[in-house]
Amino acid sequence: MISAVILTKNSQQHIEECLKSLKDFDEVIVYDNGSTDLTLSIAGKFKNVKIVEGEFLGFGKSRNEAAKYAKNDWILAIDSDEVLTDFNPPPLNEDTVYAIKRENLFYGKVVRYAGWGDDWIKRLYNRKFHSFKEVEVHESIEAKKWQKMEAVLRHYAIDDVTQFLLKSAKYAKMERKDQKKLNPFAAFLRASFAFFKSYVIKLGFLEGYRGLVIGVGNFNGVFFKYVYRYFDDLSHKSG
Repeated sequence: MISAVILTKNSQQHIEECLKSLKDFDEVIVYDNGSTDLTLSIAGKFKNVKIVEGEFLGFGKSRNEAAKYAKNDWILAIDSDEVLTDFNPPPLNEDTVYAIKRENLFYGKVVRYAGWGDDWIKRLYNRKFHSFKEVEVHESIEAKKWQKMEAVLRHYAIDDVTQFLLKSAKYAKMERKDQKKLNPFAAFLRASFAFFKSYVIKLGFLEGYRGLVIGVGNFNGVFFKYVYRYFDDLSHKSG
């Protein structure tokens, strides 16, 4: 048996569709970090959902903490803005982590380029043998052995540009602790290459304005994570 585990906070926009896609699961853990919208009300309507309210510890630690509340050892980690389709897992091996293909939607259109196309993410694992790296953001499952499986995650990556920009800034701030110190000029050069890689090398220009927005988002994410770190150090020195 498999337990699906979701982190939520103010996730009312897509949580219902997400949970409907998990209706055949024996158990769904919703680990909520203080929602003030209708997230918990919506989640409470599903009979297979168990709601746990807990502190946000960073994405890696929070995913591992949420998995502790599952009754099954096999865990499917899924986000509240993702919808699972065509889920057909192979015979499961405890030492293997399974990757699912993710389709990233930008205002309802699947993005094929800009680095968002061939997106396989490790999400199905046995918690006795594997766990997420306990990092603040961009967490992944530690695994020596993994394989692709038959399933698709439809991911509502961007359906509000303001939300996308705020998310980029939030993630940059969370990532700053793990970055080496660079001055803003060096940060600008790295960010420029991130834009070039996304928009030119990975053919983001073929996505029209979507590719341009993604490229600028990548620029902002890289630039500001170093700038946050740089000014953190200045603040400590001046203090």
